[in-house]
Amino acid sequence: MCRSISMHCEIELTIDAFPELENDKQVVFDKEGLVYIDSTSFPLADVISRQQDRMVLSEMAWGVVPLFEKDRDKVVSRRLDMVNARAERILDENSFWYKSGLVRQPALIPVTSIFEYRHIHGWNNKVPYAVRTNHQPEQHPFYVPGMYQLHHEHDAKGQLVQVGSFTMVTTEANEVMRQIHNGGNNPHRMPLFLPLDMGKQWISSSRTKGDVKEILQYRLPADQLSYHTVFTLSGKKSRPDGKAKDAYWEWPNLPELGNDYPKGSAMQTSLF
Repeated sequence: MCRSISMHCEIELTIDAFPELENDKQVVFDKEGLVYIDSTSFPLADVISRQQDRMVLSEMAWGVVPLFEKDRDKVVSRRLDMVNARAERILDENSFWYKSGLVRQPALIPVTSIFEYRHIHGWNNKVPYAVRTNHQPEQHPFYVPGMYQLHHEHDAKGQLVQVGSFTMVTTEANEVMRQIHNGGNNPHRMPLFLPLDMGKQWISSSRTKGDVKEILQYRLPADQLSYHTVFTLSGKKSRPDGKAKDAYWEWPNLPELGNDYPKGSAMQTSLF
């Protein structure tokens, strides 16, 4: 699963990449606050959505709201399960994504990196990595496909307003991401990283079911990813160097990818 992202650049770069975008943004985000966006709190994020003949840039909450769930005690857990959508299930006629029609409501999430955690044998803390594609310059966003939902609810003033929520599409991890996302409840997954032209096709008003099927089957080659370790993301502890959360941080004695046993451990010793 992918549950944290960064959007550490100006949103104008997204508008430049999609000249037809209608900017419906209502919230002025704190740029520093977008360096680390954690889906477990269902935060607002910038989303490009295809709404009939319009391509709209707006804020939506990460995690599709499970409107079908009537048990209030289960809403949060259900919604956490809907932060991501498995590409393999989206065109399954028995899946929620297909039956609800969300497959016909494509979105793109602009990000500068996604964060994922690596498990190291014997270490108490998982090692976080920032990962991005090589398709765009480092300070520019790339775009991960998703799906969105619009519904109405009452705001704090009791007025009925339209709100949006979204899910991010994930797929089976490539060789690099298998080695980074190597543990947890849903290991060996990664966002459906797409080249920009495929991202534009995902949200195109002229896309066909065949296009959708082809896109959902795509898996980015490992050599088209860039990645580096970052400082601990969770908790309130600040980086000692004062740099942003998505900046490189060196973890001492970190084994190379593919070897999850630190130098000096019993297993590491037995390998040589």
